[in-house]
Amino acid sequence: LKRLTRPANGSRTAAPTHCLASRHVGVELAGLRMVENLSTMRDSATQQESSMLDFYFSTMQGGKSTALLQRRYNLTSIGQRVLVMTSALDDRYGVGKVTSRMGPQCEAVLFNKETVFDPALGLDQIDELLIDESQFLTRAQVKQIHQRLCVGMALRVSCYGLRTDFKGDAFEGASALLALADSLHEISTLCRCGEKATMNQRIGLNGAPERTGE
Repeated sequence: LKRLTRPANGSRTAAPTHCLASRHVGVELAGLRMVENLSTMRDSATQQESSMLDFYFSTMQGGKSTALLQRRYNLTSIGQRVLVMTSALDDRYGVGKVTSRMGPQCEAVLFNKETVFDPALGLDQIDELLIDESQFLTRAQVKQIHQRLCVGMALRVSCYGLRTDFKGDAFEGASALLALADSLHEISTLCRCGEKATMNQRIGLNGAPERTGE
C-alpha cells in the first residue's frame, strides 16, 4: 500500500505506509514493555508489603493477645496458614497457649532465649508468623526475624508485646522491634483515671505499687 504526498515542487510522490506501521508497532511494543515493568513493580511492591515486620505494642491489659487472636482468625478464615508463638516465660493461662482475658485461646509454639529464628523451624510452610509476648525476644532474635524471615524468606511477621516494664525501662525485644519493625501499631487502653494508659504498674501482695525489683 502507498500513500501519496505532495512535495514543495508540486509533484506527487509515493511514500510507503510501512514507515507509519513501524512507528505504530514501536509504540505498541513500548506500551507492552511499560505494562510489563509496571506489573513487575506491582508484584515487587506486593511481595515487599506482604513480608513486613509489624510490632503491636500496648500496656498491660491493653488487648494485645486479643488482637493477635483476632488476626489469626481473620487469616485462617481466608485460607492463610498461620503459626503462633509465645514466650516460655508466660504461663499465666497454661504453658504454650495464647489467651485473651475475654476468653478466646489458641495453642502456641514456645520460644526462649536459645531459639534460633530461621527456615529450619519449618516456617516455609506458613503464610504469616504471629508472636505474642515479643518483649521477651532478644535483640539478636529480632534481627534474625527481620533479616532471615522477613527479608530472606519474604515472610510476614507480626509481633505483639509490651514496650516498657513497670520501671519505665524498655524491654530488650521491644527496643529492637521499635528500631527494626517496618510498621508500628500502638494499641490504646485506659488508665483507672479514665485517660490513656502509657505506663505499666506492678502491684505487690499488700496492694501497694512496687517501683523496684526485676
